[in-house]
Amino acid sequence: MAIRKEKNGTYTVDVNLTINGKYVRTRKKGIKSKKEAQEIAAKIRNDKEVQTKKIHTTFKEIYLKYISYCKIEIEKGNMRKTTLDSKISIFEKHIIPFFNKYSIQAITKNDILEFQKELSKTKNIRNSEHTLANGTIRKIYKQLNAFFEYCFQEEYITVNPCSKVNNFKKEKKEKEYLTIEEFYKLVENINSIRDITIIYLLFFSGIRISELLGLSLDKINLNNEEPFIEILNTCHKGEIREYAKTDDSQDIIYIDETTNEILLKYINSNEFNSYNSNYLFPSRESKCGILSERAVGDMIKKYCKQAGINKHITPHSFRHSHVAMLMDMGMNLEDIKNRVRHSSIKTTSDEYGHMYNSRKKELVLNITNYVKSHKNINP
Repeated sequence: MAIRKEKNGTYTVDVNLTINGKYVRTRKKGIKSKKEAQEIAAKIRNDKEVQTKKIHTTFKEIYLKYISYCKIEIEKGNMRKTTLDSKISIFEKHIIPFFNKYSIQAITKNDILEFQKELSKTKNIRNSEHTLANGTIRKIYKQLNAFFEYCFQEEYITVNPCSKVNNFKKEKKEKEYLTIEEFYKLVENINSIRDITIIYLLFFSGIRISELLGLSLDKINLNNEEPFIEILNTCHKGEIREYAKTDDSQDIIYIDETTNEILLKYINSNEFNSYNSNYLFPSRESKCGILSERAVGDMIKKYCKQAGINKHITPHSFRHSHVAMLMDMGMNLEDIKNRVRHSSIKTTSDEYGHMYNSRKKELVLNITNYVKSHKNINP
């Protein structure tokens, strides 16, 4: 590092460093004072040393810093813990295995394209005959892009490599759901009071499977004229979380009279009381003592097969079925948003707007009938 005074009274700074095996020279001219020149020289050296360090930083090292940053965002109220849980799961399963050995600045557009190629071939864990669903792939890539945006903001990279590569195109896929007729066909031959209770709660309340499995006796109120369940805890991958998916998800869900009667019958049954558990759907097979989402999914699949229902029905399909029922009852999107506890009506519209196609036809018919009933009125 050299600082010299020029004939015109200004100062010039020369800083020479070796960065990543390359000789780099930085010169600043026209500095008014020696003190300012010293400060500029120190800053240049510091910036170059930081740059040198960042060049040699691995993807995994920055990932750990990113997770620490996300935890701070949770404390500040800018991120949900469920969001971080999802990030960690996605990174450890799909992203880190591919990028683990990369230097963060060495990742290029071609590496991102190669990652996308591998991602599109990744097999579904539960069904090895199928690759990952389009929605899952898009979610993984979205998280990778968010990570590189963090790297860009922290100046680990000068360009986000994901910014040069588009996400996978969203596939428009009709959601599978049960009609009310199919629902009753499904339950008519079920003998287990527990299984009937699960299916009734999912269909007539529209709650998520994680919310259903997180229900405990102290979160239900069945002994008054307005029975309800309270969504506070969730169960995800065998772990009880003492928080809902989002702030809007944390709410009271009122349930209908029939579902209330079935739930009361289940709570008073030997099938439930033999477990001596505070949770509504306990299990001796799982480590956490609560029925797993997979077990519920397998149970639903079995009953659908017995009932001759040739649809791909999952626990989440009952949430779609609940929305379809509400639409059939004539409820608008705002009412449905509040019932299923979406944060935004845009989410409701994006998820279920296509199911309003039949309603659009009914609307035109109503306009036609309205015009006909008033056609003799003179303006």
